[in-house]
Amino acid sequence: MKKNDIKVILIICFCLLMFFIIWKSVFSSKGYKALISVNNENALCIDLQNNCNIQIKSDGECIMLKDAEEYDGTGNLLIIENGQANMVSADCPDKICVGMPAIQNEDECIVCMPNKVIVTVQ
Repeated sequence: MKKNDIKVILIICFCLLMFFIIWKSVFSSKGYKALISVNNENALCIDLQNNCNIQIKSDGECIMLKDAEEYDGTGNLLIIENGQANMVSADCPDKICVGMPAIQNEDECIVCMPNKVIVTVQ
């Protein structure tokens, strides 16, 4: 393979990536509900327009908190605010879910693999 062939392949890959990003941003629609699943079982479905704090326990129990300071550090803490769902805290070791951006469009999700929690916008 020549050097120019590699450049062409990289340019094509970059163009496909940009096309996908633009396609996703233009054609994705706002979601209205967040579905919380724990251990592959639906635990709670909540309207994204309701600002609230939800503690998600490993047994699937979802507890509505008055504010985030009531979170006791077990399970996950999901904050729904301004039409977005954001995982702000978790007791899992890697905390990848905490680093994920807030979600608001249909079919976007936040996943916490160690705690088996999935939050999906519908």
